[in-house]
Amino acid sequence: MAKQLNLFSDRSLTWQEQLENTASSLNKYGKNYDYWVFCFSGGKDSTATVTVANYLFNIG
Repeated sequence: MAKQLNLFSDRSLTWQEQLENTASSLNKYGKNYDYWVFCFSGGKDSTATVTVANYLFNIG
């Protein structure tokens, strides 16, 4: 059986690299909108999203 190709098989991104990618995306696409809305359900995914966004906003 042939091995399945995987774009991410070489290595995983570090937390810092993931955070930089997120910040880059928010900076690129966020300026297209006057307002941002974050929906918060209280679950782990929305808590992580709001926490990371808040951290990035606070560091500029």
